[in-house]
Amino acid sequence: MRKEYYNYSVKMPAVLHEMFREKVADYHFSDMNTVITYLITSYASMSRGKKVPRATQSILARFEKIPNMEYFFRHQEKSVYAFEMDYTNTDDLELAIKSSGLGNRTKLAIRLICCFVSGSDRTLQKLTGEIPVGGVFHDIDSYLIYTYISNYQHVFLREMAAAARLSVEGMLTAAAELLVKTDDRTDSGYYTPDTLQKIADRVLAIKGSTLKDFRRQKTVSIRTNTIGTDRIRNFMRNHDITSPREFLRRVVLFFLEARYLIYQKELALQEDDFSEDEQPEWEDTLYSQCQKRDFARSIYSINN
Repeated sequence: MRKEYYNYSVKMPAVLHEMFREKVADYHFSDMNTVITYLITSYASMSRGKKVPRATQSILARFEKIPNMEYFFRHQEKSVYAFEMDYTNTDDLELAIKSSGLGNRTKLAIRLICCFVSGSDRTLQKLTGEIPVGGVFHDIDSYLIYTYISNYQHVFLREMAAAARLSVEGMLTAAAELLVKTDDRTDSGYYTPDTLQKIADRVLAIKGSTLKDFRRQKTVSIRTNTIGTDRIRNFMRNHDITSPREFLRRVVLFFLEARYLIYQKELALQEDDFSEDEQPEWEDTLYSQCQKRDFARSIYSINN
């Protein structure tokens, strides 16, 4: 599977890498791989004299105007950005390097990324509709899938796991299996409630990436051996989810929205700790009645 892709590593200023990552997340692009591959192939198409969509043309029109950002940030911290490109696009990469006159792929990638991050809000929003959904599919290469979440999301998941007497990993693994089952038509013995199915449909209907809903603060993981890598892989392909991390982010979103349905019994027991028909203490009742009488007397004395 790996032989079908071309590994592409670029050393760039860390601040530029972070700006690129934030733009991709803010506008719900699939991932950074898809964006940079699309820009390279589109630049090659323009070099061949072919037409490209309007927003793409607006982004690439800045190519000659972008200053040498590598020189501008030469004293700043550097970051290595690695991505994979389909071997069918290597000819486009060579043509783009030659047409740009920059001489190597690092300078080409930095120039294209600068064109992308300098795009206006309206242009980037239109670009999301021009870039094909999908891109390079990242297969599951481990029995663990992990991703980053925010501190707030982590605290919430940890409290929910403690209430259910589970680990966060075990709880999310169970939620992942439940999400996969909503799409598993072969399991005739399993019934998905309509409310739960609607939640799953909403989460899976999100186009592109869900990075914007998360922060790079805490790490969570799930185990794939209890669900089956083949089932997860088929699920990802059915819903245009290109990476295992994106799959886990969908699982987290699904669990956060469906938590009260999944753990309804546990939550109900907690809510019934103080029953509604419990009789109040007689001292509290007597004190409340005395307060009402004092208030009534004060009003009566004022009126008189």
